[in-house]
Amino acid sequence: MTDGEKMREEYHRKYIDYIGIGITQVSYWRRLLFENDYGKKFLISQKSMDDIPVDLQEFFLQYDLRFYVSKVTESECPEDFDGLLSISSLELINSSVACHLIVSIFSSNFSTIDPIIEHEDRKHMTKIKNTILKTLRNLFLLL
Repeated sequence: MTDGEKMREEYHRKYIDYIGIGITQVSYWRRLLFENDYGKKFLISQKSMDDIPVDLQEFFLQYDLRFYVSKVTESECPEDFDGLLSISSLELINSSVACHLIVSIFSSNFSTIDPIIEHEDRKHMTKIKNTILKTLRNLFLLL
């Protein structure tokens, strides 16, 4: 593996959390994910620069970062989400490195904006998200 390939892989690993969680805050990607079928993958790359947050565009250009994002069902996720989807309008999102599909994270997001989200639901969801991210980060260290 060349130095450039190693650097590219390092940046993919470094930014997968941001992509997995942050990109679903961008209205374009939210609409794409939530208005399409489960399992349909969308490529985030240099070709979609207009829809990538400005603070990441330089890295996409310099390191040719490419990620897939897709809406998935709870059964497709290897983690126990402990009833995560029982929270109204919550969807699971899988984000993976396009050239290393084994490197991926799962996150969740609301497919609709509920005007009232019960405090207990928010606490439960935050606890689950933190547990999932910690578990996935530990898995990445094993790779």
